[in-house]
Amino acid sequence: MKKQDNLIYNLATSALNRVASEKPEETKAIFRKLYNESFELGDRIKTFSKDVDQLIEQINPLLNGNQDERATSVYLTFMYPDKYTFYKDSYYSKYCDLLKIKKANAQSKYVHYLNLIEDLKEKYIKDDDELLKLTNQTLPESAWKDENFNILAQDKLNIFPQMSTLKI
Repeated sequence: MKKQDNLIYNLATSALNRVASEKPEETKAIFRKLYNESFELGDRIKTFSKDVDQLIEQINPLLNGNQDERATSVYLTFMYPDKYTFYKDSYYSKYCDLLKIKKANAQSKYVHYLNLIEDLKEKYIKDDDELLKLTNQTLPESAWKDENFNILAQDKLNIFPQMSTLKI
């Protein structure tokens, strides 16, 4: 968790650290459920948030767990970087606006975002040899190889709203 500085809302980190320090076994169980790929992702996200809320309320009934989709995306991406990517509502919202599609409801946005990312990779990244060559040239040898283009897709999303002539 030390390497997530600006990826997660700081109250989410504080709440999780508190739960982990005071209820370590329960916290491990919550993460095992989150990482259990035999269940639907949307269900795992909702369960994770609810479970952290319940644990922190046992510690202090005035607190909540603050585990939103952004925080959950970080935990999933740290565990399975080839499958998941980081989520930020502003990227998701701007991309939905660009595509002129309806945004999903809270706690369903990350799943929708991942589907949009897959479509983006398929249509605009995986066969763009020039983009892939340029990207790979800028990475040091020691860098993690984003072979499924999850981070590259997010980087591309970051520049889409600035491109007024982009046709999708």
